Amino acid sequence: MKNLTLLALALLAACGDNLTGATPAPDAGPTADAAPDAMQPFVPPEFTPLALSTGGTDQLLGATPGPNGSFYAVGFRAASFEATSDRELVLVKLTTQGALDTTFGGGDGIASLNVQTGGSGELWRGIVTQSDGKIVVLGTVEDEVNAVDRDAAVVRFNADGTLDTTFGVTGVDNGIVRLDLEQANINGATVKGVDTPWGLAVDASNRLYIHAAQRNAGVGRLDTDFAVVRLTAGGLVDVTFAATGGTPGKFTLDIQNTDAAGSCQDCVRGIYVLADGTILAAGYANSTGVGSVQPVLYKLTSAGALDTTFGTGGVFHEVLMQGFTEVYGVAIVAGKLVTAGYGRNAATGNNDWVSARFNANGTLDTTWGTAGKVVFDGSMGDNPDNNRNNVALPGGRVALLGSTGSPATSSDAMFAIVSGNGAFDTAFGTGVVKYDLGGAEQLWGGAVASTGNAALFVGFKGAGATPSATSNDDAYIVVLPLP
Repeated sequence: MKNLTLLALALLAACGDNLTGATPAPDAGPTADAAPDAMQPFVPPEFTPLALSTGGTDQLLGATPGPNGSFYAVGFRAASFEATSDRELVLVKLTTQGALDTTFGGGDGIASLNVQTGGSGELWRGIVTQSDGKIVVLGTVEDEVNAVDRDAAVVRFNADGTLDTTFGVTGVDNGIVRLDLEQANINGATVKGVDTPWGLAVDASNRLYIHAAQRNAGVGRLDTDFAVVRLTAGGLVDVTFAATGGTPGKFTLDIQNTDAAGSCQDCVRGIYVLADGTILAAGYANSTGVGSVQPVLYKLTSAGALDTTFGTGGVFHEVLMQGFTEVYGVAIVAGKLVTAGYGRNAATGNNDWVSARFNANGTLDTTWGTAGKVVFDGSMGDNPDNNRNNVALPGGRVALLGSTGSPATSSDAMFAIVSGNGAFDTAFGTGVVKYDLGGAEQLWGGAVASTGNAALFVGFKGAGATPSATSNDDAYIVVLPLP
């Protein structure tokens, strides 16, 4: 028994307080590290090629979250590099790490579809998912009657990458809904006012919203107007939308109100549906009212009429940069409307990235950046900079996507992460990342994974003005881990 008592005391001494003295002495506190581990430096993610064609042009232009942290991305590809080569829609599914998901499409992660054969007019950039997991994409296609004209097309895929033939009118559309918004003005080889679809959004009821430019329907008019078309969840034109004062199912807005230039006078870009069913749409236009190309932001009620509580009569169209300002992307970040675009203050010279933040009522939020704007010269004055899109990130941040340099010759892909106060986020190095591969690199679309731990940015490495069989546009991606 004595031996057992001594053993117990020895074990207690080894495990805890010092019991050998008359008064127990508590253990010493933990010793602090003399040099705690430093925060790991930010390592820019790779600008990674994604093989979509063997010898032809391919680009990725839009992205959206998929299930379980995956992503979908949309673009086009062609069999060869020539500008006349027939293009087709290409839809890919990527894992969280950016690898092609071989359970999708033809077993290689790629689904493709040639909506209109024989031409180079297909251009796909809009993409959303509906609540049942089906993927809907929006693009430009050649008109079936006159191939020099262009129409909008909406295509739906099943979750495995097969065409969903139940979308649209059964037995007619079979998964491919074509929308001839307005016939272009065609005068020999001169074509003005083709349909130009750009933005695609989905609401809580799975209804789809298409933001497109169309030629003004007036006699002799050559310029384009803003148009928003709503489709039912099944792909039919929803005639309850914008039901009065025009074409049921389609809202139109004419900012320029002139046929003088005969080009993209009302230039359509992004669209977003808010939780209450109201719709925000963006783009840019010239008008006598502002005297230069400036942003157009407008808000519609869920019924398809201008929401007069926003901006002036439902529209913001004011001067942001004195020279010009173009708006491409639109995102809702912490309840505010953040734009992506570019412009300059001088009458001539190179443009810079310009992102502005607006309050819910369409007024400029002057607490963000400098007087409501973040203006960034990525090339330090030597080249034009083009901010093409933006993505809302967790924590009130926003990613701005685009390029610096001339997209027609030589440019660097670039993204910037901006914090909630409009400053570049130093958790990502300087907050700005560029990719120079010696070509015309660009970023055009992006999305945040449903898990919130990563973002995908998509674009391409371009061949510039002189593509060839060995040097042509190739799709690229960036997967950015989010702290």
